[in-house]
Amino acid sequence: MLRAVAVITGVCALTLGAHFVVEKSGLQGTVEALVAYGAVIVIAVVAATLGAATEARRYAIAAGLMLALVAAEATALIRLAERVVVDRTEAASVIAGKLRERERAEGAAKAAQSAIPETTPRLEAAMASLERAEAAQAKATAQSGCRRQCTADMRDRVARVLAEVEAARADHIERRRKAENAAQSAETALAALPMARSPTPLADALGVAPWSIDLVVGALLSLSINGAGIFLIMFGAKGAALTSCTDTPMRTDIQVCTDTESQEARRFVNERLKSCAGTDIALCDIAADLERWSRAQGIEVPATKSVLKEMERAGLSAYVQNDMAFVRNTTFAPLLLEAS
Repeated sequence: MLRAVAVITGVCALTLGAHFVVEKSGLQGTVEALVAYGAVIVIAVVAATLGAATEARRYAIAAGLMLALVAAEATALIRLAERVVVDRTEAASVIAGKLRERERAEGAAKAAQSAIPETTPRLEAAMASLERAEAAQAKATAQSGCRRQCTADMRDRVARVLAEVEAARADHIERRRKAENAAQSAETALAALPMARSPTPLADALGVAPWSIDLVVGALLSLSINGAGIFLIMFGAKGAALTSCTDTPMRTDIQVCTDTESQEARRFVNERLKSCAGTDIALCDIAADLERWSRAQGIEVPATKSVLKEMERAGLSAYVQNDMAFVRNTTFAPLLLEAS
């Protein structure tokens, strides 16, 4: 059951990776999309065959299939990395546009703020004229020969200058009010723009090129999807034979056997063998371990037939594949060294 779930999950993962590339690349309904989805079937079959070839110890076939899987994974990595880079570039262009817009708004706000006048040339000229007029009036008044008409003329002149000063001051106030309104509008426009952060904060913090981060992200994404899918299918295909075979009784002609059940054989099976789903061990390895165990116990090596009977009694099944006998779903327990 677990292997079936692993195969289904692996195929779904490969399909998800292919669909991601197709959708992000805008290849829906094209020949490239058919090739991408067809590659999922090819990779799934290759992964399953690789698992079976490894189980059957067909190492030459397994090496060739592994090379094909590496090439397929490299292709998927490049495609995914390219899409990640494109997505990051598009996002970066949008954020960069917002940054430029905010920079322009900040510049406009600063310019508007600096444009608020503290005074105007007209006001300064009027104030200077007033000072001269008042100084001339004071000088004329101080002169003993200045007649009443002269004094009246000086007062009229000062009055005219005062009127100009008031007009210049009113003009300055109006100009300042308009400039302050413009500055307030610029500040309001700046506040309406959100603070745009850098599109590549991690690359900026590490001091590396942004594309290097994108490449690593693409590689990890590819391995997490396609790599996981491949190995799940390999796990699900483990134990499948490359050729048709059925469970057959184990060979009992490895050693000369007797019909007497041996207590030592039962101890060996109980102490050295245990059930382990998904793990098979060769009968020749069990025979070698039986010899080592017997020497450690200081006893004669039990007859193979007795060991086989005890294994069958313990519910351990065997099968023959490529002229080699294996015990299914079995592994070795930790070695217990105790005297017989």
